[in-house]
Amino acid sequence: MVGEEPGFIGQDLGIMIGSTGSLGFVWDLTDTLNGCMMIPNLIGLLFLSPEIVKLKKEWFANELNKDKNRNPEGKLLAVD
Repeated sequence: MVGEEPGFIGQDLGIMIGSTGSLGFVWDLTDTLNGCMMIPNLIGLLFLSPEIVKLKKEWFANELNKDKNRNPEGKLLAVD
């Protein structure tokens, strides 16, 4: 049943390396692979950073307007 589907080849390889490799090597390998998964996320954050800044400014502007429409007891005075 080894390698029946292409996705299982990586799993089979990981099982063989994990069961025969030393503990230090296995941990180093998993740390390296987790670091490699971080790279696409960082690239996405770089491309989305202008959008994040815009949404943050809109959100804080809305929060400030909500506070202006409340009396000291916290009840809404008017609804826009």
